[in-house]
Amino acid sequence: MCLEACSTADLIGSLTARVSQLEARIGRIESAKEERAVPHHTQSCSAESEATAALASLGLRKFLVISLERASERVATLQNQTVDQGLHLEVLTASDGRDARFRSYIFPSRHPEATCSNIVGAMFESHRRAWEEAASTPGHTVVFEDDVRLAPDFAVELARRFPGLPASYDIAFLGTTTQKSSAYGDSGYLLRPDVRNRESILGMYAYIVSQSGAARLLELHKKTQRHCLFTAVDLWIGQHLSEISVFIFETPPSLAEYISATPSPTILENRQLGLVVHVGRTESHFADRNALEGDAEFAMIKAKRSKAQEHFEANRFREGLGVSDAALGSMRSYTCWSAGTVLQNTGVMLLRLMLADMDTKNAGKTLSQAREAFSSALRYFGGNVTQMGGMRAKEFHNWIANAHDIRKKNGLKPIPPHFERSGEVTLVDGSKLWPEQLLLIEPAQM
Repeated sequence: MCLEACSTADLIGSLTARVSQLEARIGRIESAKEERAVPHHTQSCSAESEATAALASLGLRKFLVISLERASERVATLQNQTVDQGLHLEVLTASDGRDARFRSYIFPSRHPEATCSNIVGAMFESHRRAWEEAASTPGHTVVFEDDVRLAPDFAVELARRFPGLPASYDIAFLGTTTQKSSAYGDSGYLLRPDVRNRESILGMYAYIVSQSGAARLLELHKKTQRHCLFTAVDLWIGQHLSEISVFIFETPPSLAEYISATPSPTILENRQLGLVVHVGRTESHFADRNALEGDAEFAMIKAKRSKAQEHFEANRFREGLGVSDAALGSMRSYTCWSAGTVLQNTGVMLLRLMLADMDTKNAGKTLSQAREAFSSALRYFGGNVTQMGGMRAKEFHNWIANAHDIRKKNGLKPIPPHFERSGEVTLVDGSKLWPEQLLLIEPAQM
């Protein structure tokens, strides 16, 4: 069926008729009142083949799974499931966060050679490449991450639910988590995320994107990609809920009990929804995923973080800063989101040293370093446009203000104004730092 050649009325009528036919056939197969009993496996195969044909007629022909080449075994179970349900799954090789092009300079003015791995950016690029494929593919494209498992009646439920989407939709989640959502229509199959809550979509592991929706997502990305982003792709979607048409598929009965008893493995406070289950952080998850936490560098940084914390709690701030500097200076492939915490703690210790420094010039330099550490950390927490980043930014500003107050109460001279309002600073790696705003922007890498 050529979707582009049909009028809206014809399209809706055709889709409705096809779904009605599908449901009638499924009902006949599943009915216990059939004159001739059909074995269970035959019922299942027949229903799935009917569903697969219906999905193809609705324009759902392309099924992609994003999977790392060095972790190809992760996708095997999902491939088997799609074959069993009559679906053809194509592998889109994921961008690898271990590649040098995803490295970020963490603290250029203090540790010019130190870098971290922008795993979030690699994941984002993988989805962007999936959108490029979808934008060039007529109809609709299904995108999975490789750590999902399908509902046993996934194809049937998708064929039943998909026609309820409005023709103008951009992206519809087959699996995600949310805290706030509301019913769309009266079918009980669709939800809308809360547009006012910019982080109401947490989880990007399964979705459908229309051809026009993929083009819209790419255009939005192009507008925001003036510099290197460290915002996760699901949070980025949440930031643009007012600009794109986003839906979530409600959980079918075949998964409802399991999901109710098994919270999201990554976002425990959220409700997991959709036609798939996110298996997420299993015991071997870190070893074979994009993350790098399982290597020797991670173990070394973890030990130094613990030692720096011991010094901090004992008010040995200079010793603690020395340990933190050793950790930061040795970073090469540590994950950027974890580096954010090290940078935050380094900033706090710099502030503590600044509090009692009677040399105002030296104290000003220490304050500038603290501001850079906080600014760099904020990038890796998603930036101040996210809830987490916004909360951290307020905390950092409060800590700096309190440090000034304590210096004043201790009778020390205030920091010279030029250390407080230095304007734009160009760092050695070409990044731009605005210390007063705690804003650091790294040139685009992708």
